[in-house]
Amino acid sequence: MKFIFIGAFYLACCANAFAQINSLTIPSSPITQISNHTSDFDKICEQKTGHCFDAQINEQEIVEIVDRIEQKQLFAQARQQNINVPEFLWMVKKPVKGEFVFYITKQAKIFAQTILGQEVDEADVDVYPLQQQKIAAESENEKNWLTEPSLPKGKYVLHLQYIGQFKTDQKWVWLEVE
Repeated sequence: MKFIFIGAFYLACCANAFAQINSLTIPSSPITQISNHTSDFDKICEQKTGHCFDAQINEQEIVEIVDRIEQKQLFAQARQQNINVPEFLWMVKKPVKGEFVFYITKQAKIFAQTILGQEVDEADVDVYPLQQQKIAAESENEKNWLTEPSLPKGKYVLHLQYIGQFKTDQKWVWLEVE
């Protein structure tokens, strides 16, 4: 009797679920609905906060600073040293050798490949020194261009961009050079 009761209960649940599934209406033209809909992924990429591409400096992952207290402390320290530093959400955890700072690789995340498209241009890297390091540079068109392919020891914020065929994204990255 117990088996029949459980079986009847199970049968009633399945019948209810089947009825609910069969009562769903499927839109007649889902393609139209999808093409007019802005996905959550599109919204993430429109913010240009670096969440739509991965990057590495000298094979070290650039990671998000998930602890907001740590992020705010690093930002406050950076701002004390260089008032031009914008807020950053990313960092390289281990120090990087100065001669390898510009060994940068970037790739769109899987969900963002159709949003950003293939990278079409290598963007300039903006460098913000945080400890008044002496950097060899030449001035041209109101920009300072590095004359050496490395950075001296110290802390920096770098601005990296992914310039895709459809859209761009950017990361502001805190790192230490050894």
